[in-house]
Amino acid sequence: MEKSKVYFTPVSEADTTAAVAGKLKKLIAESRILDFLSADMKVAVKMHFGEEGNTGFVRPDYVKVVCDTVSQKRANPLLSETNTLYKGRRTNSKDHLALAAEHGFTKKAIGAEIVIPANSSNWACYGIEACLAKLLDKPEVMHDESVENRILINCANVGIPDGATAMCTPTIDGASHEACIYAVGQLKQTVLMSRVELIRESR
Repeated sequence: MEKSKVYFTPVSEADTTAAVAGKLKKLIAESRILDFLSADMKVAVKMHFGEEGNTGFVRPDYVKVVCDTVSQKRANPLLSETNTLYKGRRTNSKDHLALAAEHGFTKKAIGAEIVIPANSSNWACYGIEACLAKLLDKPEVMHDESVENRILINCANVGIPDGATAMCTPTIDGASHEACIYAVGQLKQTVLMSRVELIRESR
């Protein structure tokens, strides 16, 4: 088997920010790691914008090098991060965006949009799924009780914890396994029943 090629560039505390940025630019060019990008692609750069009061995050200057390279390929970069469960300024999008800006992550500085999705749980996503099914008149796009059951069990089996209890159980936000399956079934039934009513009205 052919050995993988490893690219490395040494960096020391004596290097200036500009020097490190230059090395990163050269590393990206030599490795050709972003050569797969093409025009008009939307490229999410997954970030950690840092906690309040610390500097444990990649400097905006270096992130800009990556985003500039993406833009040079006529693709569209954006910085993205998710909110946290634990308390702090990263638990909601408004405060999280403000903290990111304080740490230097702004569109003006980076040359890319900063995106932290609005706070929503999986139940909110299920609600959106139901709305789309109704608007598109395609209830089949919704998953049913059996699929929900498999999702919950498989997530628990691979060690994904419940967001409320932090326990690897087939539950969601502290709601029981049975309650989760029932709720999904009721959502689908609601969409199906509304479809029946629309058909009756059209007649």
